[in-house]
Amino acid sequence: MLTHTQRLPERDPIAAAVRAAELELGEYCAHVQARRRAQHPHDAAARCRWTAEELEERDRLARVVDELRTFTAAA
Repeated sequence: MLTHTQRLPERDPIAAAVRAAELELGEYCAHVQARRRAQHPHDAAARCRWTAEELEERDRLARVVDELRTFTAAA
């Protein structure tokens, strides 16, 4: 569910893209963590281990956020 600030129209399309990328990254990380908690409710070490594919996707999303922020700062 979107919060009030997320529903407001963004005047700056670049800022909107940064916000969307940040939200996607946060949602992906939360999804992986929730899945780990469900799979390993009593094993803290197992809950902290990410697969190579999950790490690659997280890193890809983080690079998108960084690139958008860099582009915004340069503009």
